[in-house]
Amino acid sequence: MDAFEILVIILSSIFALMLIAVTISAFIFIKVLKDIRNITQKASLAADNIEHAAEFFKNTSGAAAVAKLVGNAIETFRSRKSKKEKD
Repeated sequence: MDAFEILVIILSSIFALMLIAVTISAFIFIKVLKDIRNITQKASLAADNIEHAAEFFKNTSGAAAVAKLVGNAIETFRSRKSKKEKD
């Protein structure tokens, strides 16, 4: 064997090892991308759920505020009526 054949064998071995390493790296990269996609979808769903809950509380608090306002008005009316009866 001359130097040229030895060089071809060494370079082809290195190329094969690099090809295997790049293939494994590509599979790992694709798996990481899929995991990131799943995480972002779950985060998006969580954000949507939080948004719906916040909207529900916003709507509920408006109704609760109106009910409290009416309750306070009735309470004030009753307290004034009872004060008039005492006088």
